[in-house]
Amino acid sequence: MTNEVAIEILEMLKIRPRRGSSIITAQTAVNVALQTGINALYQKKGKWVPYGYDGYFDGYPVIDVWECSECGYEHNGEIDTLTAYCPDCGRRMEIHTAGSDET
Repeated sequence: MTNEVAIEILEMLKIRPRRGSSIITAQTAVNVALQTGINALYQKKGKWVPYGYDGYFDGYPVIDVWECSECGYEHNGEIDTLTAYCPDCGRRMEIHTAGSDET
């Protein structure tokens, strides 16, 4: 299940009070919990991890295959062709290179 599908389902589960009815505390608590889950799904990021290279330039490998850390999707292309979202699982991505800090 992709994050987009999970978010859609969670949005449908939200309880929307009818006009003129009072809001029950339990309904409010459920809505807050659902919104917290939705926000967490939006905020979690995956990483484009270097996976393959086709040679060296100035002693450094030239990376041309990147892998999504969440689903394993392989993106073929230079670093400037990477997208902000994985086209397979929909996860928001950040670029992970060998010199970057692990978070």
